[in-house]
Order: sequence, then structure tokens, then C-alpha cells
Amino acid sequence: MSFPAYKDITKSLNDLLKKGFPSAEKYSFRVEFDNTSSSGTQVTPFLQRVGDNLEGELKVKCGCGDYQLTTTENLKQEVSFEVTNAKHSARGFKWTLNLSSNLSEFLEKAKGKITAELKNEYTTSSVTVEHPIKQGEGASQRGDDAKLILNSVFGSKEKGVSAGVESEISLSTHSPKTLNTTVVFSKKDLDLALFGKKKFGGNSLVVGANFFQKLENAKWTDAQLGGEISYDIGEKSPALALAAQFKPADSATFKTRFDSKGLLGFLYTEKWSGPLSVSFGADWNVLGGAAPFQQSVKLLFK
Repeated sequence: MSFPAYKDITKSLNDLLKKGFPSAEKYSFRVEFDNTSSSGTQVTPFLQRVGDNLEGELKVKCGCGDYQLTTTENLKQEVSFEVTNAKHSARGFKWTLNLSSNLSEFLEKAKGKITAELKNEYTTSSVTVEHPIKQGEGASQRGDDAKLILNSVFGSKEKGVSAGVESEISLSTHSPKTLNTTVVFSKKDLDLALFGKKKFGGNSLVVGANFFQKLENAKWTDAQLGGEISYDIGEKSPALALAAQFKPADSATFKTRFDSKGLLGFLYTEKWSGPLSVSFGADWNVLGGAAPFQQSVKLLFK
């Protein structure tokens, strides 16, 4: 059995703490369709309102022999084209090529990315190189410096221990280097993780721990509990977040969270007959602030 990619080793907890809540996904109303034809072509358009702005995107994913093609375009005229081999090779290798830009300034904002991944029973590792077509001050201001991203997850499935390391290295002098590390201990339905995030060129260093637990409950199914505590040594700032989820009925899911910044969130999702589901979310900052209350509605056809 292979290991997940670095970004996925704590995905369950990240989804529990953030996914669907208005302050995390930053939309107030969203309509999304997810349709897959008999030939395997997947078409996913969505339209959402974020504050006073209207955003939309159309993504088309299809298979072509041993390859998978994905094109994306949004209302800001940003486009991307991606091709990848649909399955890992016999030796566990997989590659992805991506080109993204803006139709109004295609060459000025064009950026290429190539990723090579190795996946087997011992590790999941990848190397990614991102590079703007045109380097210069404009690219730096947009955060489009050329960069190298290395990550790897390895460990022992039998002992329930895995470790992941990720490093992002700027290939120019405009951006600092970063290093992220996570060690995960897993036993049945419990995950415990220790992590550290370091950005070189300053005193930014964040360390912390988190947990994710699936709970057995005869009354409620899919019950989950998770939390994370961290400390920014440079800013001398602690942070704490807790979240819980359960299904009061087969067609409904309820989720809530609270963090040390005073943000209290609720999310209710109801699956209606057929492919339609609707979710209602609310985030209330009990300490006040610029946006003390945020709400969202999401319709999904899948």
C-alpha cells in the first residue's frame, strides 16, 4: 500500500477544520454542477458570489488513451491546460505538465509547471518546478518567481507511523525558502501529528500538534473529532482550533468548529433526492471585528 502525497497526509483534519465554512472558502452563495458522461468526460462549472464580486469557473477533464487532459477557464480570463498520465507506471512514476496564464496578457502572465511523482509501498515523493515564461519584477510582485518544490512521505504502514517533508525553494532572490515537516502516528481511527513550518530569511517558525479521531456511535454515523494547537515563535502567537462532525440522519451532515481567535462556525449539509445537495454555513466571530458574522449557501449537483 502506498503513502498519500504530503498535502494529503492530514487532509481529513484540514477538511474537518476548514472545508465548507464561509470564512475559509470565502463565498456567500455558490452553485456548482459536477457531471460525468458515460465516456468519462467530467464537466464542472460553478458560479459564486464573494462579497460584492461574482466569480465563476468551468473545468473540463477527459481521458485520451493513457493520458488525462484538464482545461480550466474562469471569469477573470485565467486559463490553464494540464496533461498527465492517467496511471502510475509499473515502476510507480507519474508526471504532470501544466500551463496557466491570462487571456488578456497571455505571454506576460504565462507560467509553466512540471511535476514528477514516485509512488510505491515505501514512499510517495515528488519534484515540482514552476517557472514563469517571462521573468522580471512583474512576476516577482505577483508571487510568480521560479521555484522548486520537493516533498516526500515515507514510513511504516505496519507500525502506523509516517513522516512527510516538504521544501519550497525560490530559484530567484525575491522569495525566501520554506521548509514544512509533519510526522503522523496512526492507530486504527486515530491520527496524531507533529509539525513544523520554517520560512528562512526571517524569524518565522511555527510548531504544533494536531489530532483526528473517527468515533464509533450507534446513534450517529460518520462522527469525527479533531483539533490543532500551534505556536508562532517569531510572532509569539499561539493558536488553537477544535472541530466536530456527525450525521444526525443518512442524508444530513452537521459540523461545527471553534478557534482561539473567537471564530465559531456551523455547517449543515442536506442531500436531497437525486443529485442535488444544499449546505448552509455560518461563521460568527464572538470577539467582533471587521466581519463579525459571515454566512454562505451552496448548491451542488453531482
